[in-house]
Amino acid sequence: IAWTGARPATAAVGSAASTSLSVSWLPAWENDYIRWWKVHHLVLEMPGRILMVLAILTGRLTVVSSPLPGGLFHYLFLFLASAGCLLFLSGPLRYDPILSVAGSGLVALCVATATLTAHVVGLAGADADKLQSQLRDVLKNIACMGGFIAVFGYDLPKISTSPGSRAACLRPLQRHAGVFLALGHILVALVFLLAGSMLRIQGFVNIARWRKYPAPALMGFMAFLFTAGGSVCLIVGALAQLPLPLCAGDKACAIVLCIATYSGHWVELSNSSGDQHAEHCRALMKNLSIIGALLTMLSIDILGL
Repeated sequence: IAWTGARPATAAVGSAASTSLSVSWLPAWENDYIRWWKVHHLVLEMPGRILMVLAILTGRLTVVSSPLPGGLFHYLFLFLASAGCLLFLSGPLRYDPILSVAGSGLVALCVATATLTAHVVGLAGADADKLQSQLRDVLKNIACMGGFIAVFGYDLPKISTSPGSRAACLRPLQRHAGVFLALGHILVALVFLLAGSMLRIQGFVNIARWRKYPAPALMGFMAFLFTAGGSVCLIVGALAQLPLPLCAGDKACAIVLCIATYSGHWVELSNSSGDQHAEHCRALMKNLSIIGALLTMLSIDILGL
């Protein structure tokens, strides 16, 4: 499948392209389902990419420490981040992987800068409540950054780096495209893995009771299963280059995060004000960016089936 028609299907994370659109051991109806998504994967990818850049375009990623006077660094950061988002979105629309690679790389650097200056620096000397909030923001930013790194690693091999071409300088990076793709999946999985290991089953059950979900014991157990199991699938699939666990992990983590985002932040927007309202808005946008990263990675991983 050529880049100009549909993006090449990869046999596994970072592996060579494959032209097969079916899986030999699956029933015919499941092969038809997979074949449809492989051909129409932009149905997942473009909404995912749009969600990924929401936190940046709405100003939910900020820089608080500036080495330049007069807030110049802040405005420079916003300009570079916005330009990266536009490149990131225009890549698949113009069928130009260079735009996508440039945009994803630039946005990943901006997210890393925002995480370092706005959250990591603030960890020192923070009280218990502030420390928990900062750590949560750090993990969410890392997950957002992981999505851009995964796209960077996926689009990198699609660029022509023949001698004399405009992208010849990217040839050394192309040798490590699979590393970037796997690293992106792992960074996204970390926030879910840590949430599952810290809350465990009882923690999720308590949250389900607090939110007044029906059958809280079952809901809590399923939330733990999707959170911990999905993150493990992402990590194992990325390290072992197995697309099936990757697809399962993408779906599981996206489902549980959608429910958590709606009940934990969207519903609370109408019941909060001031700093608490701003906190819910920021958390909502970051969660949507992570959901977008999972959808985008799913559109990539499903091509490997």
